[in-house]
Amino acid sequence: SATRTKLERSLQERPDRKDLVDKNILKDTNVSPALQGRQAELERARLQDKLDQALQHRPKPEELIQQGILEGESLSSQV
Repeated sequence: SATRTKLERSLQERPDRKDLVDKNILKDTNVSPALQGRQAELERARLQDKLDQALQHRPKPEELIQQGILEGESLSSQV
């Protein structure tokens, strides 16, 4: 039948897993699909913790002015 032929052709033409990973449609992971959502959540939380840590240790604008990295005028324009 025409439907079966169309379905078979579509299945033959669909991209393979590697192509989908290369296009960032699928994640390249060895984790079970049932756990991939949780893995993504944990990775996001890890990145958030890393960013929070970096922001806590970021130098204050006054320190950057003293080091000649930031100009005093640009500090007043940010406020």
